[in-house]
Amino acid sequence: MANRSANEVRSIQTEMWPIAGTITIDGASAVSAQNPTSTSVLTVTKPAGTGIYRVTLADAYPDILYADASFLVAAGTIDRDVLPVAVSASTGVVDFQVKKTSDGSAVDPVSCTIMFLIVCKNSSVTP
Repeated sequence: MANRSANEVRSIQTEMWPIAGTITIDGASAVSAQNPTSTSVLTVTKPAGTGIYRVTLADAYPDILYADASFLVAAGTIDRDVLPVAVSASTGVVDFQVKKTSDGSAVDPVSCTIMFLIVCKNSSVTP
């Protein structure tokens, strides 16, 4: 049975903070909606650059341990991948870039949803 009041991540690292959410992209490759699962996400924007989407966290962290994203696909296959290309714990910014799986070229996606997960270290204590 799940413990609905659990709020810790079991790890050798101390004070890990998972931050997840979705980014809805419209037909013009712009961010039309963001749905973070916590208040730790300040904004999601589309800065300059092909396929780049920026997640800005509400706070800076001592370290970002993990950042990943993927497409939410209803059915079929998709020739796209989402990769973290710039991560800065001190500024709380993670840039993801969408690329074609087939040849690795950057591409602006249209009318889709991207799910992301960022795991931050919320303590300067080393394990």
